[in-house]
Amino acid sequence: MTPTLKPTSWEVSPVDRQDLPGQWKNWVVRQAGLLGDAWLLAFSLEGAAWGRIKAKSLSLAHNSFPNRVLNLDQSNLQEMYVFSASGQVHAWIADGQWKAVLIQDKAAPQGDWFDQEILLWGTHCPTDGWMDQFALLEEGLQGMRQAVPMDNQPAITANRKNVPRLKVRVYLGQSPQNGAAVVAATRLVALIG
Repeated sequence: MTPTLKPTSWEVSPVDRQDLPGQWKNWVVRQAGLLGDAWLLAFSLEGAAWGRIKAKSLSLAHNSFPNRVLNLDQSNLQEMYVFSASGQVHAWIADGQWKAVLIQDKAAPQGDWFDQEILLWGTHCPTDGWMDQFALLEEGLQGMRQAVPMDNQPAITANRKNVPRLKVRVYLGQSPQNGAAVVAATRLVALIG
């Protein structure tokens, strides 16, 4: 299916990196102050982990499922996305130092964009897999797991209907070499499920 393009443009601005990595939880909550209630998707060398920021409080999936999902700490963080419908703060390590930017839509349309939904892996949520508004998703014979912040326990069907999805905004630009449309930027928008 061809996406429907909408006119918009985006702006990217640097973000204060103070508190990274030592006080990274405080930093995440401060970024949500720019965006309102938000989700956290963080990556370490061991894998990915989820969190949710509501009312200036950070809840991590590991706190709900301590022995079943990855625990993040300052020694293993590599990259983080704090995102909501109003924007995304992206932080990552490059050349041994943390970098961070905020990407938001601008009001004056100057380009095109579309949203797409990406299925998260997880074929089922076990009966004991719903706690503190986190849904434990499992998949495969290896028992791969992730705990995703969800307002309701997902009722995933055999044909993968109702699998939680990540909404991603894709901004289009124009190639300076040949004028062809190219993906100029992307940002996470919402967790749906």
